[in-house]
Amino acid sequence: RIMSLGDGTKKMSKSAQTQYSNITIIDSPERIQQCIKRAKTDSLSGFSLDREKRPEIVNLLTLMAAATGESVQKVYDAYKDSTMS
Repeated sequence: RIMSLGDGTKKMSKSAQTQYSNITIIDSPERIQQCIKRAKTDSLSGFSLDREKRPEIVNLLTLMAAATGESVQKVYDAYKDSTMS
């Protein structure tokens, strides 16, 4: 299940209020990149796998895992010491 880019606690939906909260398989690479760049995060530093406290971060890690074919844990391990700026 892929969560919304605008609210990591809600399922991604075609009927979302903002055009940047979802992506589709037929979207151009530029549109996908734009949507991911506008994805909601939080003000905390670093990465986390705690879905309850940081759902948007976990959502971005999940998307990266799906795009690369890696596990979420492997993506987390690769980026856990990175900054999100």
